[in-house]
Amino acid sequence: MLTILGLAIATGLLISTGVTTGAVGTGMLTIILAFLTWLGFVGVRSGQN
Repeated sequence: MLTILGLAIATGLLISTGVTTGAVGTGMLTIILAFLTWLGFVGVRSGQN
């Protein structure tokens, strides 16, 4: 019984850690992509002037 409980807790921890890491990674990618898009937009705008 304890072994099953331990496995369930360990699995839950692994899943939550994976989800958190994935969310943080996706957030970072989104921020980087938005930043690059903004840089490109500003570059085009300043190039036209």
